[in-house]
Amino acid sequence: MARILIMDDEGTARHSLRYSLQREGFEVVCTDDTQQVPLLIEQLQTELIILDVTAAQMGGWQIARQLRQEADLPMLLIGPGGDYTDAVKGFQLGADDYMAKPFHPEELVMRVRSLLKRNRVAACTKIHIGEFMIDKTMHEVQVQGQSLFLPLKEFQLLFTLASYPNHILTRSQLIEQVWGVNYEGGERTVDVHIKRLRSKLAAFSQAIQFTTVRGLGYRFEIKTTRH
Repeated sequence: MARILIMDDEGTARHSLRYSLQREGFEVVCTDDTQQVPLLIEQLQTELIILDVTAAQMGGWQIARQLRQEADLPMLLIGPGGDYTDAVKGFQLGADDYMAKPFHPEELVMRVRSLLKRNRVAACTKIHIGEFMIDKTMHEVQVQGQSLFLPLKEFQLLFTLASYPNHILTRSQLIEQVWGVNYEGGERTVDVHIKRLRSKLAAFSQAIQFTTVRGLGYRFEIKTTRH
């Protein structure tokens, strides 16, 4: 099960977070000593960090900035509610998610699961489905043994969709993962790139499909031929 590091200087709140996650089977370590964090991350092989930015004694916002510079791990920030600017600030500092107090423990668990799943998919460098292969390291797509090289955003969009075969990804999710949370263009950008991908991949195989789910987004599918 995943190993999680909680940074918080409030004993009661820290205990509650730890209990909620341990009950679901996660391995949890808590600390309020910022000097120990790099060592704990390495020793525990930490997979996710939860930081309460309201922890005054720790200087939460500054720690969030420092963690993003030093650790390439999913980071969930916990902060005050009632003002969206705190969430915006958290994402600008590099947080992967932000939860405003108060929140239900079950929501925390679901957010943690989602972040871990997303990070594991992102860590994957090669996708192989039947005669379709996409190699993130080589920036190469192979369809039925033939290579296809795509512009960067088309490649990233294809890799993201192919990482979740037969699952619907909304346009906003695709924008966030491919263009980033600070992208100021419209969601129409996704439609334009999907159209280009359809055209290029259709020249190799009709089995690869980007199904449009009206009002939501797209689903990547590979149709198998029945004999």
